[in-house]
Amino acid sequence: MSDLHDDFSRSAIGVWQPPTDVQADVLVVAGDIAGRLSTMGRDWLENQVRRLGIPIVVVAGNHDF
Repeated sequence: MSDLHDDFSRSAIGVWQPPTDVQADVLVVAGDIAGRLSTMGRDWLENQVRRLGIPIVVVAGNHDF
């Protein structure tokens, strides 16, 4: 998935969750996760690792710096 933009949709990123019934070995979150990869964005990513039980690979986008 990509372009979560917690910098634009801050209220939504805390609510939306990737589905747990998808069979995957890794979740790739490609670019524009959060404004300067905010604490909220990092917390959300860490929660998804615990929730899904799979590693997450993050590729930073221009909004993450």
